[in-house]
Amino acid sequence: MIVPLPKQRRGTYNFLRFAKKFDTIHLSIEVDATLLKEHRIQRYNETGNKISYTTYMIHIVSQVLKKYPEVNVSVKHSLFPKLIRHSVISAKFTLDKQLAEERIVLSGVVHESDKKSLEEIQEVISKYKNSDYHRGALYKNSRLLSSVPIILGTFLYKKVMNNLHKREQIQGTFMVSSLGHNGVHSFFPMSSSTICFGLGGISDKPVVMNNEIVIRPIFNLNMSFDHAAIDGAVAADFLKEVKETIETIK
Repeated sequence: MIVPLPKQRRGTYNFLRFAKKFDTIHLSIEVDATLLKEHRIQRYNETGNKISYTTYMIHIVSQVLKKYPEVNVSVKHSLFPKLIRHSVISAKFTLDKQLAEERIVLSGVVHESDKKSLEEIQEVISKYKNSDYHRGALYKNSRLLSSVPIILGTFLYKKVMNNLHKREQIQGTFMVSSLGHNGVHSFFPMSSSTICFGLGGISDKPVVMNNEIVIRPIFNLNMSFDHAAIDGAVAADFLKEVKETIETIK
């Protein structure tokens, strides 16, 4: 049976068509999550606030981006390409929502994420998680794209995304997505941001430390980046710095 694309999938459809313009390269690195897990437990014991790994990732990447302004950029892909050096750091994140009989991916933005604490970032994410898709103001744009014909929705989406300043406000300057809770260890999401992180699940693995085999909690940190915006060497340096920041968190 062939049926029209469900309305609730139109936003994802428009996003993927736009994301195909990006010249994406993928990098992956293993991260020791020992201190990260300890920090998360300690924070919960001290404040009673449960902080997600996505929140931690947004916080850490935002801080590292301040050291790498050359990574906090976006390219408008066209006959006459343009580059914007963002004056702010904002994070897009993804959410899994059940709408009618469809599970879809929705997104939210933590504006000026480099200026927010872990708890403040978590508060923003929680607002999106708890917001009613059909009536909440946070999903107004998503509902609009889903309600209009696909051709019109595609036109509107491209028009907004081709405006680099509006793209910054709606899509953030980087993205974090996670499937680790589903037992997925590696994935590389498509993105309309210059850098996008895919978080895998944490699992105990044998590693060699000081010539001894020990068991440590390890996860794969996967990063996709727009090669038109930044070079591979810069991207690799940036990813390494994110890894080291995670592994030395205090």
